Amino acid sequence: MPLSKLKDILNTSHLRDLFMRAPKRSQQLQISAHELTLDFSHQRITERTLEALLDLADKNQLNQRVTEMVTGKNVNASENRPALHTALRDPSSNPIYVNEADVKPEIHAAFELMRTLCKSVWQSGITDVLVLGIGGSYWGSLCACEAFRNLPKRLNVHFLADMEAEAFNHATHGLRPEKTVVIVISKSFKTIETLTNAKRAKTWLGPLLKAHCIAVTADKNAAEDFGIQDTHILPMWPWVGGRYSVWSSVGIPIALCYGIASFQEFLNGAHLMDQHLIHAPTKNNLPMMAALLTFLNTRFFDAHTEAIIPYSARLSHFVPYVQQLKMESLGKNRDNQGQLITEPTGPVVWGQTGLHAQHTFNQILHQGNHCIPIDFIIPMDTPELVKSCFAQSDALTHGDEEHELLHARTLGNQPHNLLKIDSLTPKTLGLLMAFYEHKTYLLACLFNINAFDQFGIELAKKIHEQVQV
Repeated sequence: MPLSKLKDILNTSHLRDLFMRAPKRSQQLQISAHELTLDFSHQRITERTLEALLDLADKNQLNQRVTEMVTGKNVNASENRPALHTALRDPSSNPIYVNEADVKPEIHAAFELMRTLCKSVWQSGITDVLVLGIGGSYWGSLCACEAFRNLPKRLNVHFLADMEAEAFNHATHGLRPEKTVVIVISKSFKTIETLTNAKRAKTWLGPLLKAHCIAVTADKNAAEDFGIQDTHILPMWPWVGGRYSVWSSVGIPIALCYGIASFQEFLNGAHLMDQHLIHAPTKNNLPMMAALLTFLNTRFFDAHTEAIIPYSARLSHFVPYVQQLKMESLGKNRDNQGQLITEPTGPVVWGQTGLHAQHTFNQILHQGNHCIPIDFIIPMDTPELVKSCFAQSDALTHGDEEHELLHARTLGNQPHNLLKIDSLTPKTLGLLMAFYEHKTYLLACLFNINAFDQFGIELAKKIHEQVQV
């Protein structure tokens, strides 16, 4: 039965009844890949819904679309280029071609240069790293560095995106130029926020610029003109979008701070998710099922937002990372044929770490009138946090409609997923971030939009150059 015909049935099905009718629902509606488990038993679905979702995946040829992406087809149709972030974490020598040239040697050469630079910095007496970037050149590495803060640290890392002079002064307070390496990350080497801070850093470093500055960019000439030496320039490529670039040289802050081995473990986790995406059948495929469920909630339950609630203080920057990934990718009002879209595409993403969420906005999840699907992310090796997370899940599922005080009654029936990881490590963060990347691409396929362009942002950049103040 098509999803459209199931809508009325689903709208009258309460999660508590679905669990009552199927005591083993939690076991039946969860799938795993390596150390990541997706429990989607708290979604408003039945067996017939699941069948309809699987049919939708077949109709939209999701498996074929995955193959097109990972083999280098021009899935970014509006810009006529591939999106090969998966190639960055593929350790094999299997060739992947862009314009008839194998890109694997370029990738391996870039990683070798990154290793060389890391070793040079570690041997130089440097104690601090100042990272200048914004957007995709910022959130992924910042998220990972915060997530790995329990690991032994080689260097102190500081991130700066805001372009006010006060922000630069705050970021460099207590730092000494002779003990600091500055990394400028800008694909175009024209990003106004990053270049403004780079110019301040150039003055701050003075004669130390050549020895203490590294650039990550697709415009090597611009970096050299700025004064950065050739051997300190790491490449970016047009076939990797900024929000998918943490796996490239953009991830050098992670390697500098926590070592090459930790960065490689991070890449390996993402590659494992890539292989799962490619080979797992749809009904056992984590990103595919997650994308289908978000499509269902967006199009059939009028869910205009989606909350991400990780139960780990070390994932404090995970929500803005996912915000950029999903909302830049799915915030489109034209389909792949250029026609205006009248239905909603990607939901607005928001959230907070779990304990803060409980004491900030969870009230509206429990008693508000909005349908707000939620992803709870929980490392299973933190018992007290697991207890808190599962309590929220149970309350959102069953509610309490029998409370003697009318104002205390809650309806429950709030759809959500439980994303369970064994523990938070570089490997599981790689799994988790790649999961969201693939879910986002598959949602774009279901919405018939391009996940890899962002012309709305480009418009504002052009206007910025013309504004006089």
